[in-house]
Amino acid sequence: MDEIISFTDNTILTAHNFPFDSSFLNSEFTISGREFINEHSCCTLKIARKIYPTLKSKSLSNVAQSLNLKNTNAHRALGDAEITAKVLLKMIKELQTKDSILTVGEFLAYQAGISESPLLNVKKELQEDFRSLPHASGIYYFTNNKDEIIYVGKAKSIRERVKTYFSPSAPKKAQKIIKQATRLKHVITNSELTALLTEAETIKLLEPKHNYQLKKFGNKYFIRITRTHQAPRIELTNHFDFDGNDYFGLFISRRKATEILDFVNKAFAVRECSDKDFKKGKTCFLYDIHRCTGPCINVELNKQTYMDELENVYDFLYGKNQFAVDRLLNKMKELSVKEKYEQAAEIKELVDFILDQTHKSSILAEPVNRANVLFEINSRFENDYVLMLEGKFYIKNIYTIIRIHLSKL
Repeated sequence: MDEIISFTDNTILTAHNFPFDSSFLNSEFTISGREFINEHSCCTLKIARKIYPTLKSKSLSNVAQSLNLKNTNAHRALGDAEITAKVLLKMIKELQTKDSILTVGEFLAYQAGISESPLLNVKKELQEDFRSLPHASGIYYFTNNKDEIIYVGKAKSIRERVKTYFSPSAPKKAQKIIKQATRLKHVITNSELTALLTEAETIKLLEPKHNYQLKKFGNKYFIRITRTHQAPRIELTNHFDFDGNDYFGLFISRRKATEILDFVNKAFAVRECSDKDFKKGKTCFLYDIHRCTGPCINVELNKQTYMDELENVYDFLYGKNQFAVDRLLNKMKELSVKEKYEQAAEIKELVDFILDQTHKSSILAEPVNRANVLFEINSRFENDYVLMLEGKFYIKNIYTIIRIHLSKL
């Protein structure tokens, strides 16, 4: 398999009815646990339909006969391969003469039926770059006349995604990028997920002018502990960054994250006030009912007590629930003795919540930003490996590829 990959790498495979022939290669590669990836291909059947629309049958033998070519070894692998090559050479000469198609890019564009219409109003170099794009997952990036990267994007199919930029009905942002861009480049990845990670890391490193940092997660949420504050606050956010704060998640819905946050606020004596209120240095109602240790008061004992309580919160989020359960049970018994049954019932609900979470994955073992994890991303062609270490991503093979491409700019 490696020999076949090496032999076909950076080539344009040609066949008469290419999808049919390539299906056998796809099948063999799949059986071997690999993926057959060919950036560009040439189908003489597809071209014959364009060049010879009046030819009744576009079979290989009919097309060869119409071009005065003889196949003495028809329906044999080598014989059909040789006659296909001869047909292709005849087609190329005809397109050079009749349609002034002189480059490989123009030839592939003709095969794909891409219009050279002036409506596209795109620089010639940019159109040529577009014609070389593959139908594969990866990232693409536009550069301006100063060789600066102005936009980075990712796609399951780079070619299909970038095609939308050249449409007259493209969004204003896309039109602006095309207007400012002079060249277009791409990097193929083994999977769509690796393309996403590569795009995010490239944007983070280069900060292209038309990109926004990929830090928001829409309707997915984290619980953030603001370690950068002297008295860290526990809050809900759909924003993630390696900014010195701790993030627990990802939670699949706001409701699920809110359940955990509400529990923490009720079960632990941590502050819920805003930073603005905290700066006032005055205790609030939560302090009066022993739901907060009052770190806002400039008393060292209160601050230390608060940090000790925060460690209890971490233990809970790490999945060490016994301390929280024991404390709540003791509190529930105390309230029952004082015949405060309503409050005791509320505490019981919190205990039930913890016991329910014991069998679920909502409470995670460590903050995402501190996780040391090796991810294997399966791909039929070649698996990717992503290492998350102390808040940094390392993507096998990808950074090398990016640096090679960027060094050419």
